[in-house]
Amino acid sequence: MQSRTSWFKKELWKQDFRNVGWVSIVYFVGLFFCLPIMMLMRLEDIDMYIEYPIQEGLFSVEFAGPIQAIFMFAMPILMAVFLFRYLHVKKAADFNHSLPVTRQQLFHHHMISGIVFLLAPVFLIGIIQVLLHTMFDVHYFYGLRDVAFWLLATSMNVVSIFIFSVFIGTLTGISAVQAVLTGIFLVFLDGMYVLIGHNLDVLLNGYAAIQFQLDHSLSPVINGIQMIEEQWISGWMMIQYVVGMIVFYLLALFIYRYRHLETASQAIAIPKLKPLFKYGVTFCFMLLGGVIFGSGVYSITWLLFGYVVGASIGYVIATILLVKTWRIFSLQHAKGLAAYGIVVSLLFGLVQVDAFSYESYVPKQEDVKAVYVGGYSYIYTDMDKELVTEDPATIATTIDLHEQAIDVSSPVHEYEHPVFIAYHLENGDQVYREYRVNKEDIQTEWEKLYNTDGFKEVYYNELSIDVSDIEKLEFEGNSIVSFNNADEMEQLLNNLRKDVYNESYNESQYEQGVTTHMSSVLKDRGYYNNSIVIKQSYEHTINWLKEKGYYKQVFLHADDVEVMKVASEYDDPYVLEEEGKKVLTTKDKGHIQEALEKVNSVSSGEYSVFLFTSSNMYEYETYSFSEENAPDWVKEHFE
Repeated sequence: MQSRTSWFKKELWKQDFRNVGWVSIVYFVGLFFCLPIMMLMRLEDIDMYIEYPIQEGLFSVEFAGPIQAIFMFAMPILMAVFLFRYLHVKKAADFNHSLPVTRQQLFHHHMISGIVFLLAPVFLIGIIQVLLHTMFDVHYFYGLRDVAFWLLATSMNVVSIFIFSVFIGTLTGISAVQAVLTGIFLVFLDGMYVLIGHNLDVLLNGYAAIQFQLDHSLSPVINGIQMIEEQWISGWMMIQYVVGMIVFYLLALFIYRYRHLETASQAIAIPKLKPLFKYGVTFCFMLLGGVIFGSGVYSITWLLFGYVVGASIGYVIATILLVKTWRIFSLQHAKGLAAYGIVVSLLFGLVQVDAFSYESYVPKQEDVKAVYVGGYSYIYTDMDKELVTEDPATIATTIDLHEQAIDVSSPVHEYEHPVFIAYHLENGDQVYREYRVNKEDIQTEWEKLYNTDGFKEVYYNELSIDVSDIEKLEFEGNSIVSFNNADEMEQLLNNLRKDVYNESYNESQYEQGVTTHMSSVLKDRGYYNNSIVIKQSYEHTINWLKEKGYYKQVFLHADDVEVMKVASEYDDPYVLEEEGKKVLTTKDKGHIQEALEKVNSVSSGEYSVFLFTSSNMYEYETYSFSEENAPDWVKEHFE
């Protein structure tokens, strides 16, 4: 009867423990100090935690969460590097593969031993934490559910990173390269997303990063950190981790079985991957050069300079790693770099001539279902994405504004005024564009857009919220005044809608008299919605506040101001006085009241106004006078 060979190789386990057992021991000691020792230390000061229990579980700062995260990502890489180091040393590779076991058996053994050596410290610490939970009253610090989550999250991360690092190790013949490449590829996709986005922002006019925004990170490191912070693992995330581990395990096994032993000490062990590595590194360095020299400079010359420098550095580094010598300055390598340059130049040319019609694309009005127009795209993403308008007039003027923005904007010029447009098309697609323009170049189109009801419906989105969804309205003026009566909130919002919808663009640019801000606190979200400025020119709103007796509570009044200072330039009034500059100081209530009726809320006027409303004379509110609105007594003082 033929005997079967056991997969359990006692001597191999001993050898693996001699090689990498120290990694497991170091990991255990690190976790032991982070969790059980820290737990016992916290018990000495339990009174504080009775009043303020720990909410973040075993990954909290009290349990050295950041240090745990470092261990979680570093230890699997060290385990993979040292456990499979024999692949990268020719003599060791020859010896290990001469043993009476198949390559497949040897691979499975090392993978299992690595996972066991990584999980052993984790589960030992988990057992200790459970024992502490039974021996002491530690529910102020953590519960058994926290221990279970800690075990699951830690195990998923260390095993997945270990398997991925082994996969990288099968691709290379140098242990140091394995460690470095593992670290790079763990954040590679997110890094490439950022690099490509920064470069497209400079290359493509109208490029909006939100068009390609990811729902979640593609980096295991970022996902692991978010998992720890949120204290939550979804079923879908667990499936992704398991599938990823299986895929990279099988890929590593496949490469391991067929890689040549003589590739030990070579940067890339798979010959067909060497060109990909060389030009991949060149491309990444080129993008990085574009970010360094092109971002914030708004110059196509500097952008191209960054591309040339970055690509050259990347090509040299990659070539040196592949040939293992710095003597790479030959005609052959120069041709390789030149060929890369030609290909990239062609792609750059296609982008510049808008071969893909990205820059010139403007949807037809009949294809647009709804639209959003505003400043920066982050304002749109922070709001409900359904907060758009289907008003035909707004859609038509938005398209006119879009066409004008294409003509007057450039991604390599620094303009101050941002324009963000979001189209919701009839076919369900969404199109985003973002421009930087001089405001004067789109003044006509912007005025027409502002005067449409649809734009105001989106811009002043607080006015479209149903009163039943609002917990209270708050004014931040002389003092914080709250309205939580449904009838009063309805009346106030109705009057405010009348004023806003009747306001022209020119009127919106000027605010004479002191203003106040109104914010809405929503019931289901528990946070303040964007605030809206209440101006003295809002006739219906002001009259309602006066009728109800709230006006003096929400607006600054002369009796609320202790001292007023006026200067002919904008700076801290005390600094101006110390420098010997002329500063008008008054406590006259008549002058103060007149000033409150004529000031502008922006600080761009010819005279700066500083209102001190508390006993702390270093706290003040800043307004300004224009030359036309400044009272005579102010002008006379500065003559």
